Amino acid sequence: MEDESGVCGYALGLTDDKSTAFKDQYPGSLLGDNPSVITVQILPKVSDLSVAKRLIECLLSALRTIGCKVFICELRAREKRMLDFLTRMGSFRRVTMEGLPDDLIIMRSAEQM
Repeated sequence: MEDESGVCGYALGLTDDKSTAFKDQYPGSLLGDNPSVITVQILPKVSDLSVAKRLIECLLSALRTIGCKVFICELRAREKRMLDFLTRMGSFRRVTMEGLPDDLIIMRSAEQM
């Protein structure tokens, strides 16, 4: 995502179809079928988040096209703005898991919960 001064946000999806890396990091019940881990970062200077919402929707649509059904997003507690944005967007819900570091928040695609 760019504005007149350059890059101001991005969304990235990693597909891995339950590889060892995913299995080591997340329990199978969280992953479901054909998981994808995504990351989203939007600079604080972006006040209109409608473009960011469209960016995320395009990423999720592209990932669905190649067969991904579950989307996991990791955030740090200090990323309150992104946490609030993803929650308000309605596409993700917060997941509670034992053993997570205090500052780590896991969000999972809402339609799969």
